[in-house]
Amino acid sequence: MDDDKRFNSVMLSVLASPASSGIVYSMGIEQGQIMENIRHRRLKVQEHLVKRYGDDPFAAAEKIIRSCEASGIGIVTVWDDEYPPLLREIYMPPLVIYCRGKPQGGRHVSIVGTRGSNAMSEEITRRIASTIAMRGITVTSGLALGIDRNAHVGALSVEGSTLAVLPQGVDVITPASNRDIYEKIISSPGSAVISELPPGIRSGDTWVFAKRNRIISGISWATVIVQAPLKSGAMITARYALEQNRDLYVCPGNIYDSGYSGCNNLIKQGAQVISDIEEFICEIDPLYCAREKEPVSNGEDIQLSFDAEKISMYNGAEKLIMQAASGAWADIDEIARSNSVPVDEIARAVTLLEISGNLIRRGNKVRTV
Repeated sequence: MDDDKRFNSVMLSVLASPASSGIVYSMGIEQGQIMENIRHRRLKVQEHLVKRYGDDPFAAAEKIIRSCEASGIGIVTVWDDEYPPLLREIYMPPLVIYCRGKPQGGRHVSIVGTRGSNAMSEEITRRIASTIAMRGITVTSGLALGIDRNAHVGALSVEGSTLAVLPQGVDVITPASNRDIYEKIISSPGSAVISELPPGIRSGDTWVFAKRNRIISGISWATVIVQAPLKSGAMITARYALEQNRDLYVCPGNIYDSGYSGCNNLIKQGAQVISDIEEFICEIDPLYCAREKEPVSNGEDIQLSFDAEKISMYNGAEKLIMQAASGAWADIDEIARSNSVPVDEIARAVTLLEISGNLIRRGNKVRTV
């Protein structure tokens, strides 16, 4: 796409109401006509962008493009060949996607769920994600704590591709505890973080998260809900998936645990249940049908402690972490302090252990698997 069309795309994307004005469809119009059209309607920049980029859409577009060029952030418009084809099909797709990393094309499957996940659901998430990623399918999620984080970790653990869709600019990392996974994603071949919001934008408004969720489901061939209560962002993603005519899969959960109430309600409404991982893989990837089944863990084979022989396999910071976190939650900062090791060294080792599938992380706490 030439510079003028890219500029027009960014400029249109920041307007307060590009859809209702009809101007969203004016990409074929000359630059001068577009400017006249916008000025005639007195359209302004969306309110949550004004503080950083001002209320003039033309000046805002110029600032955004310069910021992206300076930060190495890619700009993909809905008119570009690189734009995800499934996402283009949804109602009101993002006019512009900002990107960090090197996303691969092909199919996506999204995996989402609660931030307050338990160890069982996190293990299941990692196993589903790694199995999907090994088939060359990109695992998409929202880089939140809990299920999202473990979806990305599962894909990265097998050197697969993963895509994080953010509810803020791609240069804004929230929560900060996910910086390690963020850095791993943008440095891994075929993986990336994307957002429809321009660089530097932070927004805690609920509607921003809901808009983000339509991208997670819209870009994906299918969506998997692992653990989610009735009132959760994952349920919004599930609703979008159904509205977008995407396949929806759900992991069943304990009927006495409110953390699974959303999943169980979706099952009651007819969502497809994941009861066997190989059957699920055959459905999303018909060319692959393994002879032997690999059932999703029922919890009995999830080991929560490492014996001395296993710990002896590690050295340096990794060994210190495995010793401290064997069978019990350990604080990352405390591990660093008690062993007089720099926190960043411990943090790097934690990320490697988590991606290798030997460690579970929740916030600043870690435990062996």
